[in-house]
Amino acid sequence: TEKKTGLPVLTIDTNGMDLYDRGQEKAWLALFKKFVVDEMSVEKGRVGIIGATPQDLSDLSAGDQLRQIFAADGKKAVCYGMGDGLDAVKQAASAEYNLVVSPSALETAKYLQKQFGTPYVVGYPLVKTMLPEADYTGKKVLIVHQQVMANALREELKMRGASEVKVCSWFDMKPELREEDDVYLKEEDDFTELAADSKWDVVIADDCMKSMLPKFGGQFIGIRHFAVSGKLGGSC
Repeated sequence: TEKKTGLPVLTIDTNGMDLYDRGQEKAWLALFKKFVVDEMSVEKGRVGIIGATPQDLSDLSAGDQLRQIFAADGKKAVCYGMGDGLDAVKQAASAEYNLVVSPSALETAKYLQKQFGTPYVVGYPLVKTMLPEADYTGKKVLIVHQQVMANALREELKMRGASEVKVCSWFDMKPELREEDDVYLKEEDDFTELAADSKWDVVIADDCMKSMLPKFGGQFIGIRHFAVSGKLGGSC
């Protein structure tokens, strides 16, 4: 195919049985291994954002929002896959550090750290605008989302006074990003049973999951996850 098109071609080993995030993880790693240029000088203030996809962030404007947040702090954010293309990937070694915004990007961040010495952090800065204004003091919250966003929501909720926040997901749960009581969900019933515990004051999940909680009497906060509902949100 490369000979016929003159374009580089990457092949990814898949089996049709794993979930989307495992495929993304392989694709991110193959992309950066193939194209990143060695021996580039580090550019102060340049931040590489890895793992931004519509499946994980569920908002096509998320890349622009992330760039704006860093620009306000005097930094240049490069959002791979959401607005910044292959040329940006080639220059990945020039990033001062990388920000991992979904679990599927963690292995790529580790690779860049090992290969080029680029440090990385894990988080999602937009969560501050995703939670409605409310009194979360003493509240017990259950979150279902991709792990990085869910962890960022947990951190924000604890800052706002929540007494207990549990993260769960049907998708990849990296051991190094998990807290002891976090839960990997296998079936829909796992979520229904977990949320049925009367101790939860708040449940945060995609809006389509609200119908799975007919007996839940607390506050439901809908935060879109495209990989669950197949719908994109208006904003994150």
